[in-house]
Amino acid sequence: MTLMIIPSSDFWPLCDACEPSTTRPVVIFITPLTDELISTLEERAVRLDPSKRTFVEAGGSPLRRALRVAQLELVYRGCALFALDAHGVSLASDDGGAPRLVLCDSASAPTPCDHLPHVSVSHCDDALALALSRHRVGVDVERLRTLPDRPMTQLFSETEIASVVDDETFTEAWVRKEAYAKWLGTGLRDALASGIYQTDTTVMRFELAGSSLWIGCAGSGCTDASVRSIDLA
Repeated sequence: MTLMIIPSSDFWPLCDACEPSTTRPVVIFITPLTDELISTLEERAVRLDPSKRTFVEAGGSPLRRALRVAQLELVYRGCALFALDAHGVSLASDDGGAPRLVLCDSASAPTPCDHLPHVSVSHCDDALALALSRHRVGVDVERLRTLPDRPMTQLFSETEIASVVDDETFTEAWVRKEAYAKWLGTGLRDALASGIYQTDTTVMRFELAGSSLWIGCAGSGCTDASVRSIDLA
């Protein structure tokens, strides 16, 4: 697909106090990850306020901390598009480790807020995706995966297996299933148990940094999702 660059006026604002003229229920931000960028991301954490640094430090390993800085920067860029004060929004992890948007400021701990959109994140070796939605959402991003030579009965339903004939169709089925598992919020095992999807799902393919990426998205309105590429370098 062609990567869509959507004017900021077409995005819905992250604020329930104003009604957008055009509703785009799901927005996916994607950024390329290079070794040079990853090496500098954690250094940027020192410029964050304390509540955001807490989120970054909870990542553990240097790579995970760098990815959390990238997630915060994508949220920051999104806030600029949506006319929301980026300094008042951060990320936190729920009990299951999934990300969520929270309200915060430099003087207080993050506070959950039901009016903020839902968020989902995913990364592969060289790309990071972050989805924002009015509703619960799941996202997965992958480069081309190799069709396994073992039976796929533990991965997909019989109907899904019938549609998987090569690396591309396997990758499409995989990102759809992973995104759905995140939407469920109960893990991949429950998603693998059935080929019946209880919400909208879609798979998008486009070029980034000279090669194809597959993005799976699950949740209400995901079939009308828009994608925006952001360079964090």
